[in-house]
Amino acid sequence: IIDERKRNIFAGNGDDAIEFSHPEQVEGGGFIYTTHNRVIGNWIGLDAYGNAKGNVGDGVNIEDNIRHTHVYGNVIVNNHYNGIDVWTAHYSEIYDNYIGVRPAGLTLLDGTVLADEVAMPNGVGDPLVVAPNQNGIGIMGGSTHNNIHNNVIAHHPNHAIFSWANSTYTYNKGYGSCINEFNTFSQNNMYDNGHANAIQLDNDTCDTGGPALQNEGIGKPTIDNSSTTAIVTGSAIGYHYYAGGTSFPNDNSTICVACTIELFIADTGGTTAGQGQTFVGSAVTDETGHFLAFINNVPAGSYLTATVTDPSGNTSQFSQNVQVSDPSCTAAVAPTVTASRNGNDVTLNWTHDSANVQYRIYRSTDPYFTPSEATLYDDVIAPVNSFTDEGVMDAGDLYYVVQAVNQCAVESGASNRYGVAEISLNPGWNLVSLPVVPVGDTSLDSLIGTQLNGTGSAASADMITVWNADSSQYVNSWFCAGECTAWGEPWANHWLLNDYSSSTIELDAGMGFWVQNRTGETELFSVFGAISTAAVETPVAAGWNMLGSSFPQARSLDQLGFQANGTNDPLTSNEIRYWNADTQTYETAWFCNCPEWAEWHNKWLDSSFAVVDITIEPGTGFWYNNRVGGAFIWSNPAN
Repeated sequence: IIDERKRNIFAGNGDDAIEFSHPEQVEGGGFIYTTHNRVIGNWIGLDAYGNAKGNVGDGVNIEDNIRHTHVYGNVIVNNHYNGIDVWTAHYSEIYDNYIGVRPAGLTLLDGTVLADEVAMPNGVGDPLVVAPNQNGIGIMGGSTHNNIHNNVIAHHPNHAIFSWANSTYTYNKGYGSCINEFNTFSQNNMYDNGHANAIQLDNDTCDTGGPALQNEGIGKPTIDNSSTTAIVTGSAIGYHYYAGGTSFPNDNSTICVACTIELFIADTGGTTAGQGQTFVGSAVTDETGHFLAFINNVPAGSYLTATVTDPSGNTSQFSQNVQVSDPSCTAAVAPTVTASRNGNDVTLNWTHDSANVQYRIYRSTDPYFTPSEATLYDDVIAPVNSFTDEGVMDAGDLYYVVQAVNQCAVESGASNRYGVAEISLNPGWNLVSLPVVPVGDTSLDSLIGTQLNGTGSAASADMITVWNADSSQYVNSWFCAGECTAWGEPWANHWLLNDYSSSTIELDAGMGFWVQNRTGETELFSVFGAISTAAVETPVAAGWNMLGSSFPQARSLDQLGFQANGTNDPLTSNEIRYWNADTQTYETAWFCNCPEWAEWHNKWLDSSFAVVDITIEPGTGFWYNNRVGGAFIWSNPAN
């Protein structure tokens, strides 16, 4: 409320206390409308000593195509008609007013500070006025885009807010309509109004014929479940539900997506439509029209009610009340996630557990991140059990974890992890591997697809080469694109063998492979897969093997988990050759199984017997020359 030294007193007038109306017609046709007026910090219907002294009309009347009027910080009480009339008015902002109640804390002319709140409703004139004029705020005449928020609206004979089909201006002045729409009501405190519906959208038949749907006929939401400590669930399905006669269509299937749900403690109990007295929280509906909100410290036994506001700004009536209960707190069950890739999109799936009310999707560029508020990416409301992240295959490294939330807003542990890993290719030869465990189809067309450079010739296109350890031979595939696109299937935009047949190469976890980048510039490609929580096992043949560490983290040679097989001679011991794509050369190490030389025993050494410091970076491969011990299963340990 504005400082008492600056306020005006509007009391005891024979009509509206304040009115903005009647546009001026200009020569040649058209009108000049009143715009951008402010009504701030006034007492309307009170005298300077806080006594009721109503005006014989509305407290504030905004009519006749008035635009952008702001009414805030006022006390509007005891007027014979509505506290505020919004009558063929647009883009008004009405907020922080006391309407129908004289608040505690007012300072009178003599300096006295009022200690108590007193009910002083509007709409109680003599003789008694009709229902459309017995409200805190009346909306009529085709009023649109008005924003009414953060007011106290109480004690009126009829409604706190009443939007109704009135055709006065349509008949008398040729403008306006019976349809009021795009009017938003947010975080108002409404209580002790005479009608159970504090907000009334009077979807009636207009005098001019046909239905007059208020706020586009938006229906009220449904609260399914509410608990005192945390969770409220519900829906806004059938949100265009037109009640009121055969001329109004009923649509119970319309889903309100990305709509704002506001939750209030209702001023009275029972399961009737509520009056939202105390705002306690909000939520946004998902693509199925459902919502989940987190609230705190709402006493068990009290009642909740809600409104929904759609993206166009239409606010509904209040929902039916739902009583708040103490929640049943079964522990949330951590989901087990499966995943798939479709083009550039990644989809996570899991099995829903009845203990869970929400699933939170966490995302980070760090594969081993700890889920936190900073990495919370999105959430879905149970029983939804999937999430698709679109267009991420060319967005760099991204890793996912899903956690469940129970009825008490307590999270489960983390799910298994999946991720998109990006691999950089220098011009020339690159010895690479998959830093994640691939899922689904592991062919080149599926895993690599069209990410690399193709031409119409195996001599100029990017090439992938794998090593067959059994036959000790290379197998090459090249990407057929560019001029190749005119050839159609089965060649265009596919990986082919040297004889132009479809590639048979499969890329698996633990496998190394060459990529020849022939563009002369750095290239990037991404792969999608799981971050294994168990060791990745790969068969290793005798002789040369091209391998890779399928984890998205750098590892020293000691951390790769190879068996301690070797000799004391670099020419006969097991050997690793790591390709440096920057220099296009190898770094070499051999395993010294030499207990007689304690300084070097069970260490990887170079040819001069110095301990090597080779780090296997994620997405890179290496040669392993298995000279000692024969074929074995390499168990590359998890993080």
